[in-house]
Amino acid sequence: MIRAYAGLRPYVADHLPIISAVDSVPDFYIAAGHEGDGIGLSPLTGTHINQILTGEDTILPVEALSINWFKNKNECQIY
Repeated sequence: MIRAYAGLRPYVADHLPIISAVDSVPDFYIAAGHEGDGIGLSPLTGTHINQILTGEDTILPVEALSINWFKNKNECQIY
């Protein structure tokens, strides 16, 4: 064996990461649930968070990645 990795691979039911502001906690933002793709998606995630913080138009559809999607759902799984 040359190398091995270990760690958590959190994901949500729709397999999209959560990248959004958290409305119930002022000035709190979340970027999680990348399901092992965090390293590959980190440049895009960082750009998206920067756009949210600066008020720019985002390059991704915000609704699809919002934590608010879970307000009426109990489908969140973390493994």
